[in-house]
Amino acid sequence: MNDEIREEIRKNLIKYRKEKGISQKELANLLNISPPSVSIWETGRNSIDINNLYNICKILDISFNDILGKYNNNKEENEEIREVNELFNKLDNEGKEVIKNTLKLIATNNINRV
Repeated sequence: MNDEIREEIRKNLIKYRKEKGISQKELANLLNISPPSVSIWETGRNSIDINNLYNICKILDISFNDILGKYNNNKEENEEIREVNELFNKLDNEGKEVIKNTLKLIATNNINRV
C-alpha cells in the first residue's frame, strides 16, 4: 500500500472510530485482534489487510470511500450526503428499515416511469 493511501486510511480510521465512540481496545475486540494492532494502524506503522479494512467499515458503518477519503468533488452534494447519513444513523433499526423500503419503492416507481 502506498504511503498516501495508508495516511488517508490512518486519518479516517481515527476520525470515524472516535465519531462512533469506540476505543482502540473495543475495535480490536470487535475485530478479534490484539489491541496493539489498531494502534499500529493508527500511527501508520503498518497497513490494514483488506479483510480487516472491510470489517472496520462494517463496524464503523462507513464505506470504503469514507475510509479512503475519496468523495465526489461536488462539495454541496457531499455535505448533503453526510447530512442524510447522520440523520439515518440516528434512527433505530425499525426506522432504518422504513427508510430503506421507502427508497426502494421510490426507485422502483422511477424505473417504471421510464
